[in-house]
Amino acid sequence: PKSLADTLSGQKAAVTEFARVLKRQGTTQVDVVAIGSSMNAANIGKYGLTGVHLNVQEPPDFIQTSPVAIFVSQSGASSDAVPAFEALTSKRRNRPLIVTLTNTLDSPFAAGADIVLPTYALKEEAIAATGTMICATATFFHLGVELAGGKGRKQLMGLPDALDEYINGLPRVVDLGEIVSSLVDGNVGYIAFLGERIFRGVADEAALKVQEIADVITASSGTRMFRHGYNTPLGARVQPVKGLGKALFIFPSGDAGEAKIIAKYKIQAEEAEYLLCQFSYVDSTNQLQMIHDEFCAIPKDVGQFGKAILSVVASQVLAHDLAVAKGLEPGTSEILTKIVVDKPTA
Repeated sequence: PKSLADTLSGQKAAVTEFARVLKRQGTTQVDVVAIGSSMNAANIGKYGLTGVHLNVQEPPDFIQTSPVAIFVSQSGASSDAVPAFEALTSKRRNRPLIVTLTNTLDSPFAAGADIVLPTYALKEEAIAATGTMICATATFFHLGVELAGGKGRKQLMGLPDALDEYINGLPRVVDLGEIVSSLVDGNVGYIAFLGERIFRGVADEAALKVQEIADVITASSGTRMFRHGYNTPLGARVQPVKGLGKALFIFPSGDAGEAKIIAKYKIQAEEAEYLLCQFSYVDSTNQLQMIHDEFCAIPKDVGQFGKAILSVVASQVLAHDLAVAKGLEPGTSEILTKIVVDKPTA
């Protein structure tokens, strides 16, 4: 919560300036270069912008399509993005406006940018790219508020308090330990995370975090898309998935068509005896204790952006607790080599 509050207050001038530039130039599309959790932050955050489309691309596939390019990198020195960054900064003709969204203000990407959007995430505990990912996502929401002339500011500035309330456990209606125990006892080695629209990025981030630290094969997909292919759903007959316990986590968007598909997934889950957990978004916190068949309940009054951010936090907690239950030490994965900055430097 403190990292998020510090970010929203500390970056206000920079975000306001950037919004003014976009309005003055009449920019309707912005390239975003990011990978991993940074890419997921952009794919969630793009739903907070009206009138400006974010063309989110992975660094190796980057093709310039806009006079503005945002590089999202917690360390400000992502080796994956260096070639694209250097290619743009060295341009003599048609050089885009280069913006860096980073938690490291003395980094190469910050030094070479025309505008820096800072985040102020504190030390990452246990899992890398958790607080920084939340702050990066909120930055895109912040930009959307400034582009909209301040519409949605009250809800945006209330996110730190909503996050603090969530972390203190008020909205969690099912003991997470029960879910984790079911995953471990069921020898679940394959988990699929589903979501649509803003929640597709949430599903991508959940799959990434669980895969990185809990030694589980994961997949992420759109809720509708998951019906296709050998998943159909989780009826895979292909090794190694065939011999693994399976689970399905769904972040519903509230779309009626999606709800019908989820209802079918629940029937299939009972027949195939795999675990299905669905997030629930309810009208008020006093209803939370009435829900017992959902993985997690999040108040609707935090808005679309708040629901997305709190859903990401819930999946981060799931990844951490599942790793611990399996005897793994979160934050020590051999495949994670990203720089984790304890404190942003001015």
